[in-house]
Amino acid sequence: MSNKILIEGSLIGNPYTGVYHYALQLGVSFSKIYKKKYDFLYLKRNNNNCFNAPKPFIQCKYTLYKYIVRHFWKPKIWHLIYHFSDMMPFDSKTKTLLTIHDLNFTYEPESGQSFEELQKRIDRADEIVVISNYVKNDVLKKCKIGGKTLSVIYNGCNLNEDLINSLSHDRIFEKRFIYTIGVMTRHKNFHILPYLLCNNDLFLIISGYERDLSYKKYILDKAIELGVSERVIFTGTVSEEDKFKYMRDCELFCFPSTTEGFGLPIIEAMRLGKKTLLSRHTVLPEIGGKYAYYLDSDDPEYLIDFSKSCLPQILEEKADRDNIISWAKKFSWDDAARKYAEIYNRLLN
Repeated sequence: MSNKILIEGSLIGNPYTGVYHYALQLGVSFSKIYKKKYDFLYLKRNNNNCFNAPKPFIQCKYTLYKYIVRHFWKPKIWHLIYHFSDMMPFDSKTKTLLTIHDLNFTYEPESGQSFEELQKRIDRADEIVVISNYVKNDVLKKCKIGGKTLSVIYNGCNLNEDLINSLSHDRIFEKRFIYTIGVMTRHKNFHILPYLLCNNDLFLIISGYERDLSYKKYILDKAIELGVSERVIFTGTVSEEDKFKYMRDCELFCFPSTTEGFGLPIIEAMRLGKKTLLSRHTVLPEIGGKYAYYLDSDDPEYLIDFSKSCLPQILEEKADRDNIISWAKKFSWDDAARKYAEIYNRLLN
């Protein structure tokens, strides 16, 4: 097969990140729709032992590819699925597709990432994909794309009917609770959520990879200050089944992030018909649409008043499940795969 496409996997070694699930779910759809049309190879970092490419695709670690495999498996397209990957094409003639997930580093000076490094990858790319209109506008404002085609391809929803029906029916937590999930970093803005526990008996459950323990302490200190620390629970990382059960059983799913390129958990919660409460920062209004509720400020006085006057109304309202689920279904990995295939075909031709 001559339609060889290499998907670099520089950031798919941690199963608790969005890019991991992006690579996995997109691959599942590729294997379902295009396994006879394209020949895919997933290129992984040498220390990546957790990611398994969807069958029938092959995968290869970087050193083996660099010194042996590349001499007989030559890709027509090199798909950079992370915008700061250092696993770049070896042949200058190889067509390159770059997916940019966000420009979060521009809002986080401590990230150590730079425009210069991103611009090198943009300059090398033949086409560029972004995962939301918000990211598109951010890229056009801050980067030089040199007239290259820039396409928006939304991420899909990881949940389907079979997976939902396979979840055990036992309730995962006996008390009424608010739920959120994400890597423990400051831009997730989790520290504003303890304010929502004022004036009620709700619990707050936070799941996710605890990357920044100092930030976890900051959240706990805030909860202690508000007198709600006994109702704040950190689960750490959870299985996909438990994640979806927490989403299913919560009173409200919250995602107050300040910098986000997409926000996969929002769509997952909405696919379960859940009410969602989001911040108005960056991409979240685009992804939540008119079927989500929004926080208009991170100010403590506003949040305390919100917990007293607005939150009870939100919890009492009956969820518009049919429309919420229909909205979430618009975000499809199969649709994403088809749109990527259109770009692959342009590059191949």
